[in-house]
Amino acid sequence: MLKNEITKEQFLTFIRGKSDVGDELSSSTKFYLDLFDQYNGFTRFASWNWVAFFFPPFWMLYRRMYLYGFSVLALFTLIELLRLLEVAAANLSISILIGIFGNAIYFYHTRTKVTLGKVSSGKDPITMWLVLIVWIVSFAFIGFYLNP
Repeated sequence: MLKNEITKEQFLTFIRGKSDVGDELSSSTKFYLDLFDQYNGFTRFASWNWVAFFFPPFWMLYRRMYLYGFSVLALFTLIELLRLLEVAAANLSISILIGIFGNAIYFYHTRTKVTLGKVSSGKDPITMWLVLIVWIVSFAFIGFYLNP
C-alpha cells in the first residue's frame, strides 16, 4: 500500500463539484471515479484525457492544480517568447504528454492534498477564465510587438 493511499470516499469528497448533488454525479466525476477504480494503487499510469490534451494549462487550473497549470502556461509562453524550438511542435509535444499523463498527475495531486488534510478541491472556472483572458492578451501583445 502506498504511503499516501486514499479511499474512494476520500477521493470522491475531494473531486466532488457543485453539480454533484447527493448520488447524482456529473459525467466528469463519474469519469474520475472509474479511473480511480482502475488505477488506484498505481503511482504512474497512462490514460488519455482529451480536455487535458487540448487545453493543458486551463484544465490544470480548472482542477486547481495551480503550480502545474502556471508552470505549463509559463513553459508555453517561454517557448513562444524565446523561439527556442519549433513552437507548434513543442506545444503539441507538451499537449500530448499532458493528455497522456494528466490523469496520473491529477491523481498524484489529489492523493497529496487529501493526505495533507485538505477535504475538498472543487473546480475553479473563474480562475480558468481569468488566466485564459490574460494568456490571450499576452500572446496578442507578444505577437504585435515581436513580429515586425
